[in-house]
Amino acid sequence: MLILPVIILIYPSLCTLNLEFNLNNFQTIPSHSTTIFTINDGEFNSIPGTPLLPEMSRVIPLPSGTVINQLLILKAEFETLPGNYQLATAQPPVPLSLSSSPSSLDLKPEISCLYSFYPETLCMVTGYGYRCGQKLASLVITPLQYQPVTHRVRRLRRLQIAFKLTESEEPHPPTPAAPESCRFEYLIVTRENLDSVFQNLRYWRTLTGTPAQIRHIEWIVNRYPGRDDAEKLRTYLQQCARDSGLKYLLLGGDTDILPYRKAIALVSGAGLHPREDSLPCDLYFSALDGNWDSNNNGIFGEPDDGVDLFPEIYVGRAPVSTPSTARTFVDKILAYERNLLNDYQRRAVLAGAVLWENPWTDEMIAKERIRREYFPSNFQMQTIYESMMPVTLDTVTSLLNSGFGIFNHCGHGWINALALSRQCVLRNPDIDQLTNNIRTGIVYSIGCWTTAFDFDCIAEHFSPQPCRRRGGIHRQLIIWLGCTRQPRIRLL
Repeated sequence: MLILPVIILIYPSLCTLNLEFNLNNFQTIPSHSTTIFTINDGEFNSIPGTPLLPEMSRVIPLPSGTVINQLLILKAEFETLPGNYQLATAQPPVPLSLSSSPSSLDLKPEISCLYSFYPETLCMVTGYGYRCGQKLASLVITPLQYQPVTHRVRRLRRLQIAFKLTESEEPHPPTPAAPESCRFEYLIVTRENLDSVFQNLRYWRTLTGTPAQIRHIEWIVNRYPGRDDAEKLRTYLQQCARDSGLKYLLLGGDTDILPYRKAIALVSGAGLHPREDSLPCDLYFSALDGNWDSNNNGIFGEPDDGVDLFPEIYVGRAPVSTPSTARTFVDKILAYERNLLNDYQRRAVLAGAVLWENPWTDEMIAKERIRREYFPSNFQMQTIYESMMPVTLDTVTSLLNSGFGIFNHCGHGWINALALSRQCVLRNPDIDQLTNNIRTGIVYSIGCWTTAFDFDCIAEHFSPQPCRRRGGIHRQLIIWLGCTRQPRIRLL
């Protein structure tokens, strides 16, 4: 999240924001007979039937108790790009796995006949929230405009915006009373029977400069109010974030021993699973303002529930249920941070599958961009690209068994599967057989459902599950970042 500074003018109720846009930040992608413009840090949220144009999200701090009453464009400096462009038309989101795709939308008639540049609005306020007590406003900026009749495109070079502030009637989000008696930055919430295992991690965190504490879920749910155990835990976390200096939360338990919250994601229409439209969402324990159910209908995270999605604390979950799996998890953390082996941390595996043949979607392109722009030159890079080589289970497991600092995967997935190509799929039993021992790394995957931690998902088999074979326990990774359900896909 990028929080931009604002400049307060002579009048305290007025502030300005200055933005500059570099031409090198814009790229074009040919798509059939149309062109798609992209911008670094941009995303597509165009209304179906309108020109597909990237938007940029920005966040600005506001004085407490204020909202933006009026937004004024003081200065907008444009550059018209040479040439003519037939821009793609935004389409409604659809699951690409459907057997037949819906017919494409054309540009809306009232837009296709415009001689003026579209959209007229360059910047708008989309909402408000809090982060650690700081009032924030979310902005959406459209740095490109399209002239439908002439097919011309112009870009912003500089933009100066003024905001007129007014007092807000909405109060600061309430926080519970009864403060904690001690201060700590790192909190482990687990069950009483796992306390002794996580004490080693608590001690290590404190020893290395991050004061840590352990709290038992049994103690929390008997002491704090809420409609269920998840809300009681969140009530306690709200208090800790306010009074104890809490920054990091480790949920030391899987969903069978620690509470979790299901939140609505979207109505996908994919028909893949009865629970595809809701997802387990530990962000509920991170973005602590409001109650995520302001209309009190028992469905959390709906658009009108007032969820600001600004995190107050960082949250992770150790999917453990027994002392043995918890001990494996803690041992991996300690081995990784104590650098017991240092011959693999700068080794990265990039895996890119062909997601779709129509439209052709080769994720090698994304992985190569990641390699160029984000990895230091001292990393040893190894690649698994479906479009460039035959991908086999032997090839993949050999690379993973050698140990890796980072495994970056872009391919399809399911609860118990990770696809490296259309023919090569890793499944839970394959992960259980990996032998990378204490050479544990970080995995990032866009694979759908791979991190569905309310099931026996493949991410959990990568994580703390001990696999006892000759040679002892083989530990696969230290952290997994992935999807608990399917991401939202737009058909271009």
